[in-house]
Amino acid sequence: VPPPQKTVVTNPPNDLKVILHEEMINKSLAALGNITGKEPYKVLFVEDTFQWTLINPKIYPHPGKSEFVTDVNVTAGPFSYSTPCTGDVLIWYDRTKNLINVKVTRAIVGIYTKVFGVKQHIKDIDLASHFEEPFVFTGPAATSSEMPMEMPDGSIKTLEMVTTSCDLIIQEDVLIVPCEVEFKEKIVPPV
Repeated sequence: VPPPQKTVVTNPPNDLKVILHEEMINKSLAALGNITGKEPYKVLFVEDTFQWTLINPKIYPHPGKSEFVTDVNVTAGPFSYSTPCTGDVLIWYDRTKNLINVKVTRAIVGIYTKVFGVKQHIKDIDLASHFEEPFVFTGPAATSSEMPMEMPDGSIKTLEMVTTSCDLIIQEDVLIVPCEVEFKEKIVPPV
């Protein structure tokens, strides 16, 4: 279970930052293409199928609570309609794997049809179940690097930059993972 969403970090590290804007997150959502589902249903004596399609789904990071927002076009038998849906999104940084995770956790939409002109509830579906895996973005630890430096005596010392103390800050429309960096001499074993 990921840790709860954090919004305030007192005295955040400042050496290096990875910033993800909501536009980038939503480009990954758009790259999934047409997101749709279809299921059979039975209401009273009517058996048919319903189909739903997401229209312009978006993820909006906010301090305290991030949202998944979409319109849902539904066709249930001969009845069609469009309804808005707002759901919950959990965002966390996995330090061990160096991954920024964005997961839709809940997005309930009611599915209805009409039988003899009377609106009938078929079921509620949770769109989050169709986003089993979180959207995953590489964090700042991937920026680790080595720098060979020539010393006055002609020898070469290799400095290794490593990120430490990374955290996640969620601001309006932006995810920020600030880190401290350390430089250490890389010991190269003799050949």
